[in-house]
Amino acid sequence: MAKTSAVTPEQAKQIEAVLRQRSEVAADAWKLNLQLALRISDLLSVRYDDVQGRFLRLKEGKTGKQRELVLNTEAIKVLKRRRKTESRRCICLPVQE
Repeated sequence: MAKTSAVTPEQAKQIEAVLRQRSEVAADAWKLNLQLALRISDLLSVRYDDVQGRFLRLKEGKTGKQRELVLNTEAIKVLKRRRKTESRRCICLPVQE
C-alpha cells in the first residue's frame, strides 16, 4: 500500500490559493473540508439546515451513522461566505461538460 501523509499548513494555503484562482467554490470546499475531514460525498450533501449554531449534524452516506461535529471559527467563516451565494447546500460544485 502506498504511503500517504497529510499536507502541511503551508501546502494547504498554496493549494487553496491555486484553487481560488480557478473557483471560489472549490477553494471553499477545500478549506471547509480541511476543518471537517468528511468524505467528499458527505461534504457535498451538507445543507444549511444541518448547521445549528456551532454544530453540524449530518447522516454519513456510507455508514448511515448520525454525527454531530463542532464547527471551529474557520469552518464558520467559510459557511457564512458560502451562504451569501448558495441557497440550500453549503457547497455546490458546478458540473463541467
